[in-house]
Amino acid sequence: MCMVTATGRFRGLRVLGAWCAAVLAAPLLARAGDEDYDRWYVLQMMDQRAGHMHVWQSTAEDGRITSQSVMEMKLARGPVDVEISIETKFIETVDGEPIEMMTRQDLGAMGTTTSRYVWDAEGILQITEQMGRTTEKRHPFPEGEWLTPAEMHRFIAARLAAGAESITYRTLDPAVGPESFGVKHTVVGKTTVEAMGKTVPAVEWKVTQDIMPTVVLNSFVDEKGVDIRSTVPLGGISLTILAADKELALSEFDAPELMASTLVEPDRPIERSSEVRRGSFVLSVRNGDMPELPATSAQRIEKLDEKSVRVVIDIEALQPAPESEVNDPRFLESCDAADTTDPKIIELAEEATKDTPEEPLAQARAIVDFVSRYIDEKSLDVGFASASEVAATRTGDCSEHAILTAALLRARGVPSRTASGLVYVDEFLGEKGVFGYHMWAQALIEVDGKPCWVDLDAAMPMDATHITISVSSLSDEDGFNSLVPLAQVIGQLSIAVEKTE
Repeated sequence: MCMVTATGRFRGLRVLGAWCAAVLAAPLLARAGDEDYDRWYVLQMMDQRAGHMHVWQSTAEDGRITSQSVMEMKLARGPVDVEISIETKFIETVDGEPIEMMTRQDLGAMGTTTSRYVWDAEGILQITEQMGRTTEKRHPFPEGEWLTPAEMHRFIAARLAAGAESITYRTLDPAVGPESFGVKHTVVGKTTVEAMGKTVPAVEWKVTQDIMPTVVLNSFVDEKGVDIRSTVPLGGISLTILAADKELALSEFDAPELMASTLVEPDRPIERSSEVRRGSFVLSVRNGDMPELPATSAQRIEKLDEKSVRVVIDIEALQPAPESEVNDPRFLESCDAADTTDPKIIELAEEATKDTPEEPLAQARAIVDFVSRYIDEKSLDVGFASASEVAATRTGDCSEHAILTAALLRARGVPSRTASGLVYVDEFLGEKGVFGYHMWAQALIEVDGKPCWVDLDAAMPMDATHITISVSSLSDEDGFNSLVPLAQVIGQLSIAVEKTE
């Protein structure tokens, strides 16, 4: 099997970048009211400059209101800087009727993915452009009442002026997709805060979103709800958004090196880890509660207390998958991340399994071996590439190996998903005997007469030190939600090795 280079094995920093994009998906309240605005912010991670954000609103002569944002981040992964860019746009009428929204994402070296959502009489038409291909998908109108960006700003300004201590509403954001989500602002009190070299009066509030209910954004705003400073907890790592001028926001900086803080040194080393078939580990978090970890066919979870769980892994004694997962159509569906209608994906799936028995397990193993060989540039500067992008460029690390494997499995009629978590290595970035964040595929295959999730790693050998923190169907609806458990433990996890064999 082709192994990824040591510096290409872990995805912790990419999880952080994507999580930041998800948390900032609800538009920053750059200006509340009817006026157009133009505001800049500096992004800091662990008190180090990590990028900037620009938010603005413009009104056309015909009354159309356009709300836009651009977030750019730069994070160091060993010798390589990973650059992440998320752009959003929302166009509405002066009366708050949605017309169109757009998101453009550049999450690494793979190029740009653009999705437009256009309102028409039948619902919402999504048009996605990626690697020279254009795909279309229909969505129903969002259910219930929700606010466009301009409506949201006016609503919050009015509620603050009325002295409200809690503000609740639903909204839409291009970075999330065409489903509305709930937002709640809870006022803590009035205070002062430092901003752009001055001490200014502010209102402190806590902000939560129902798509990420465990994440609480601590924010300081002016009397109209304009953001001055906000802090988002990301497990043991924090992201801070500070009001700034354009010159400061765009000034040069060195990308923060945070990879070392995502590595986890267990209480004792694991000998011959790549040969481990069974293992028992106790995982604990320093702050907050341990998120609910998934039980898979190879992994069992035992809750010890609010902060710790026992994870038992046996890759040779698989348990059957729940009926709900066996019957879930998402694991075979084509989606943006795994587009099984892409002719290149179909071609590679056929090439990977030629001269292979039709039995699904044999097909899956053939696909793993093929992907391991096919991705011949083990690059660090790729961020969450789709299977189509990987198929075209043959570039990536663990995430790209996992997503291409999952897509080829689906193209051959085998249900698949991805697993994100940790894996043990003997040495990484000068650190010996550590767990690092990793991603691999899982295939739903009948084993000994029962449907099981079989772990498949095209990036490195499969062993029982693969600890699953979250799983994803890769569906467009999953979005960043599958990253929630990862983001809650990154930077604050400890692992005790109870037994390996």
